[in-house]
This record gives sequence, C-alpha cells and structure tokens, in this order.
Amino acid sequence: MMNQSQAKTSTTRDNEFSLRRKREEYTVEIRQHKRVEEFTQSRMRRQPQDENSASRQDLEELEKMKKHIDTCLTRTFTVNDFYDLAKLINSEDLYDQHLGVIGLRKILAKKLDMPIQDVIDANLIPRLMSFMKQDEHVHLQLEAAWALTNVASGNSLQTKSIIEKGGIPLFVTLLKDRPLAISEQAIWALGNIAAESTNYRDDILEEGALDLLVEILAKNPPSGSGSKKLWSCGTWAVSNLCRGKPAPNIAKILVAMPILLRAVQEEKAPEVLSDAIWALVPISDRKDKIQDFLESGAVPDIVQNLSLPHLSVIIPTLRLIGNMLLGNSVQCEYIVNCGILIHFDILIEHKNSSIVREICWAISNLAASAPCIKSLLTEEELFRKTLEILDTGTNDLKRELLWAMRNIFKHSDPEDLDKVLRTQVLEILRSLLLSDSIDIICSTLEALYYLIQTSSFHLQGEKHNPVMDSLQSLGIIQSIENLQEHRSNDVYAKAYHIIKTFFAEEIEDSLI
Repeated sequence: MMNQSQAKTSTTRDNEFSLRRKREEYTVEIRQHKRVEEFTQSRMRRQPQDENSASRQDLEELEKMKKHIDTCLTRTFTVNDFYDLAKLINSEDLYDQHLGVIGLRKILAKKLDMPIQDVIDANLIPRLMSFMKQDEHVHLQLEAAWALTNVASGNSLQTKSIIEKGGIPLFVTLLKDRPLAISEQAIWALGNIAAESTNYRDDILEEGALDLLVEILAKNPPSGSGSKKLWSCGTWAVSNLCRGKPAPNIAKILVAMPILLRAVQEEKAPEVLSDAIWALVPISDRKDKIQDFLESGAVPDIVQNLSLPHLSVIIPTLRLIGNMLLGNSVQCEYIVNCGILIHFDILIEHKNSSIVREICWAISNLAASAPCIKSLLTEEELFRKTLEILDTGTNDLKRELLWAMRNIFKHSDPEDLDKVLRTQVLEILRSLLLSDSIDIICSTLEALYYLIQTSSFHLQGEKHNPVMDSLQSLGIIQSIENLQEHRSNDVYAKAYHIIKTFFAEEIEDSLI
C-alpha cells in the first residue's frame, strides 16, 4: 500500500481520495497482514497431519513467526534506523530479515525523506528481489514487494535501477496464483513503472501483465467483499498500461475492454470511473471497435456519467463519447438517442475550458451525420449557445465549431438548412472572414463553400437561390472576392476556388 505521494499517474487524482487513502494506510497494513496470514495457515492445513510429519513443528514455527511479525508491525522506525535495517536485511536469519524489511518498508512509506537512493546505494535491490522469489515465506515476499514498489515510485533513474535488475518480469510473476495482497502490491508497482515511461509500459505489456491483471479483476467483482481497493489500484494500473504517447499496441490492450466497461457500469467511485474511462479512450480511437461499445450496453451508463460533479470523470467521458461519434450514422444516432445533447446543453456553459472544448469537438463529429444534425437543430438552446461560442469564443473553439458548420452545411437536407439559415450564422461567418487568424478565415471559407454547394444542389433547376441572395445582401460574396488579394496563399486559393466554382458565369457575363 502506498501513500498519496507515491502513486505516479497519467491523470489527476482526486485530493480527497488521496487523503482518504493516507488515513486508511494503517488499516490496510493490518488487512494485508491478515490476508497473508490466512493464506499461509490454509496452506499449512492442506499438508498431511500424521504424527510422523513435520507439520506440527511447522505450525508451531508459523505461530512463532506470526507473533514476531505482529511485534514488528507495531514498532516505529525512522530514517535514522536505515543502516541497522540494512544489516538485518542482509542477515541470514529469517527473523532478522522480516524485521529489516518491515522496517525498511515503513520508512519508505513516509512522505518526506524517503531513503530511496540509500536503498539503491546500499545494493539492497537484489536482496529484496531475492525475498520476492521466496513463495514459502509469504509475508517476507509481501514486504519486499511493498518496499520495492516504493522505490519504483522515485525519480526516473531510481525506477530504472529496478528495471535493469529484472524488476518487470519479477513483479509480473507475482500476479500469477499469489495471495491477493501480494498481487495488489505487484499491481501498484507495475502501474508506477508504466507511468514512468512508455517503453516500460510496452515492456510490461509484452510480459503479459495486462492479461493477468484483467483475470484478477474478473475473479474479484467490484461489489465483492474487499474488492474496493483492488479495483481502485487495478483500474489505475490498467489505465497507465492503456495510455500514453506513442499509444500502445492496440492488440495488446483490447483484452481490457470488457473489464473496463464493467467498471463503468458497476463502479461508483469517481477515481475508478476516471481511470476506467481514460483507459477506454485509446480503444475507442479504433472505428472498428465502436460497435463493440454499443453492443456492450454500457453507452447509457457512459453518458450518465456526464451528470456527475467530478471533472475527472466528465472530461474523459466527453473524449470517449467524441471518439464514438466518429462512427457511422446509425452508431452516432444511437449515441445521441442516449441523451448526450441534454448534457451538452448544460455543460457547454461550464467554466472549465477543457469541458467546453471537448463538447465543441463532439458536436463537430456528430454534425457529420444527417440524422444527428436534425437532433442538434431540435435542441434550439444548445444550437444557440454553439453559435454564441462560434461568435465570441476563443480561436480553438471557433475552429472546432467551424468544422461543425462545415459538416452541417455539407450534410443538411433543405429543411435543416433552412433552420440553420434562420439563425445568425451568416452574420457570424461574415465577421469571421475578417479574422486576424488565417486558420479561422480558411475554415470559414470551407464552411461557406459547402453552404453554397449544398444549396445549389438542392435548388438545381431553380432560377432563384435565396441563399445566394442572403450572401449577396450581407456582403459575404464581396468579402470572398476581396480575399483573393489576401497575403496568405491558402486564403487566396480557397477564395479563388469558391469564385471560380460558383460565380464563373457571372464574371464572364460582366466582361461581355
């Protein structure tokens, strides 16, 4: 078990949760010891019990060691005890080894003055690793793994000192048929190491750790007794194994998808939800996996997370939904029908800029689907707020929403296009043509290109095009002509393309 200063993570942890974990540390220590004790005793009970066997002696020795461990756990240690503890760890006496490792783990768990470098300089890592291999001494194995987990939480060079000595495959071994307390400790260590480097993350995946971790979580459902801490550290570790840039090999992380969706559906703890959803985000980048999300039945639960008061949950949920909205029209319509627009209407006014940016991006994605455009335009207040951001928002938000307008103009039927044009959208686009940003002008020209193209298609054969009349009366066509003189070649090219494509005949007529 690690305190709040020791968990490396690629997401922001909830401070309240970190403090709660710190307060629970002593309780968890007792629980870890109890789990290991029960495992050891059950293993002894499975041995032959005839009088000629050494089983009775073993039980007496086990009871003696238990009392010794209990005494060690009640003792207080400080950094000043480090060198005495190092001598005990290097001793050949099993009792001394237990006392030394328990003491070392305790001083490594302190927030300040953690003697991580002292452990490395004293060459204790190989010794602790040898204890981790001793399946016959389960508590010694646990304490050694615990101490090395804290060493792995240090800086990059300190973490590297464990990797170079074979720490990754050794910790992965502890995920295989071990007491749950020991497996949990290995999970913490591997999560820390994965967060340190994407190279380490990939090494852990190559060792098959994610498959083993998923198997452990599957055997211990979130609602099960004692599973709360396991799912907390488990989803955190899975998240660190599934994320990062460059992204991991998608084939290596797909195994985690069912267990992560289960967490989304059954878990209530915000930190677990946040980690699970962030871990699902890279999987949702694959368009061929979007249907799997829909068929899992978890999408309504994912959408419902948008009503939670935790930014750590809302932001990854919006990213996940935005990725799924990159699917086909049927898939997008299903997601919209799960109620996302109601939540968007509330959250688009949020003071957190990341939330607003994610919503604008999601809207630009759903606008590529004609059925979803109808749903968006039905939510008149949401569309009004969207246009307000397009008019007064930051440039990055304007870029996302210009992409949305481009998609809306491209995919709208005549009825939807008429609804859009009855808003202030053309006035807003006119002002954006005067922007200082070349990107904004280019994106605006692209949107106008599709507006003219779509309206011309719908009204082909008609002598009168009211869209053209509106563009003319608002001076937008004149602005496009003027932009052919712009200093930017990109702006010139897009403006020229519009004039040449849609107004060539008028230009020729004017020259006759």
